[in-house]
Formats: sequence, structure tokens, C-alpha cells
Amino acid sequence: RESLPPAKYLTWSYYEIWIAGLSKLLLDRGLATKDEIASGRMQVAAKKVAGKLFAKDVATALAKGGPTSRENMHPTTHTRLPRYLRGHEGEIMRLHGTHIFPDTNAHGKGEHPQALYTVRFSTHDIWGEPRHPRDTVSADLWESYLDPA
Repeated sequence: RESLPPAKYLTWSYYEIWIAGLSKLLLDRGLATKDEIASGRMQVAAKKVAGKLFAKDVATALAKGGPTSRENMHPTTHTRLPRYLRGHEGEIMRLHGTHIFPDTNAHGKGEHPQALYTVRFSTHDIWGEPRHPRDTVSADLWESYLDPA
């Protein structure tokens, strides 16, 4: 999804964006070819993968769940920090724990676990004089997005 050109990302539906992202992952990992995605049918032998999940085991796997918490690390990757929040001072309101960092994991570059925080910003600091002086904006931000004061 992050690799889509802005014009497509902003005009495609939610489902078009997800299908494009999933198709890219399948292509990048050699699990499908462009022709297979276009036709919706397997055309070459399946690539062997570790840890298959069979239909009969889905309910058990979903019931069991799988934690995303990991030991903390500090990766250097691209950011999903909204541009309008960059460079602004906020207040950490909540620590959600340490989790798999989606910016690297989604691209096959590893889990790179790190802390996830809810950070609150004053709308006055972001956009100037607000309609309501006590308005705030909160964002869930990964530790590598934050610049300690």
C-alpha cells in the first residue's frame, strides 16, 4: 500500500488499495506471477513455504491468537508520521507496549519491534488559532518517529 503512487492511493477504494498491496506482496515474494494474479488461477507450481495454515486449522489458530509484542529495538526506516505533526511538540498520553513495526515488516525487512505511543498535540500549535482553544489531535506513533525533547 505504501508503494502506490499518490494519485492511485487517493482515488482508489479501500479494497482496490488492499488488493494492490496484497498483489505486490505476492509478486515480491515469488508466490504468484502477474499472469496468475490477472487470471485468478495458478499457472506454475506453488513455491514451498514454511508454516502452512490449512482450512481445517483456521478456527483453532484464530482462537489461539498470536501476540505482536516483542523486545524493543530502534530501526531506521521510513515514517508514517503525518507531515502536519512533524516538528511539533506533543505529550505522550499512553504506552501501548512494544510491537512488530509494520513499516519494515510489511516490506519483508524484519519485525524490528518498538514501542507504540498515543501522543496528543494542541491544534493551536499545529494550525494556529483553533476554533476551540482546548482542541487536540492524538496520533498513535512509533518510537522511532519521536524526537525526545
